Amino acid sequence: MFEADVTAFRQPRTIGSRTIRRLPAELFVLLFALAALVPAASAQEIEYYEYPGIAPGSASVRFAGERPLFYGGLQEAMEVFTKKTGIPASAVAGGCSQGAEYLKAGKANVGGFCCPLLESEKKIWTSILVARDAIPIIVHKSNPVNNLSAEQVRSIWTGKIQNWKEVGGRDQPIIVVFRNHCKDRAEEFRTMMLAGGGKFTQNLFPAKTVGEEMDRVSRSPAAIGSIVGSAIVDMAKVKVIRVNGVLPAPETVANETYPFRRDLHLATAGKPEGALAQFIEFLLSGEGQKILGKKLAPIRRPNG
Repeated sequence: MFEADVTAFRQPRTIGSRTIRRLPAELFVLLFALAALVPAASAQEIEYYEYPGIAPGSASVRFAGERPLFYGGLQEAMEVFTKKTGIPASAVAGGCSQGAEYLKAGKANVGGFCCPLLESEKKIWTSILVARDAIPIIVHKSNPVNNLSAEQVRSIWTGKIQNWKEVGGRDQPIIVVFRNHCKDRAEEFRTMMLAGGGKFTQNLFPAKTVGEEMDRVSRSPAAIGSIVGSAIVDMAKVKVIRVNGVLPAPETVANETYPFRRDLHLATAGKPEGALAQFIEFLLSGEGQKILGKKLAPIRRPNG
């Protein structure tokens, strides 16, 4: 059982006329864990890909949006597509909000979304499902817990479970590190956690970026987090745990045995035409789905 070293807090200490009494061991552990969560330098959160040799912004296919698809095979698919057709393609990854912003402004002709479109967007954009992805649950690499049930995860996020010993871990308060992205959308993980009118735990520590979320979990043995996409997880920094005894993977998303998963879809202003229609057709083809299927769950069975 984990015990904090509270030797320095056994006796009251006096500073001027004020006395500091002994702190409870659990509070000390919590404060120690929070200290580890002091943010380091933020990771770069906007990534760019342009097929070599094309001028910025001149591509016929211009993608902007969510990272799970960007890292899950979109770059490779764009490169293969351009080599086959000669049609240049580019991508900027910075989240669903960026996809919406760029699509509205005409900076992109295709947006990428890992969250559902708003009702107002559904009226003007065409949504195309291209793949599905897992939402991995991550912990510190030293955490002895390797598996949680889906209900235990929900209970941790809503504060019903607050100590790792309740799920077979150390006697240590749980710190939930959470990037509450796409607040104006029905984001899948948030929806699953708060189903039935629940509220987030008071021990929730917000992160502004995916990199910051992983960094904070990697620095605190008491932390747990959820990552927006499986291809983004840095396995050198954190540990991915099983949920209901199942690890997140393309096959466990496809057969729906992994419980936390999301749809990845594209959006276009009206029906896609020309080069853009060719690219989307390629993504949905056996070859395109095989590329995406290396890291994501394809929506169609790839050929070969």
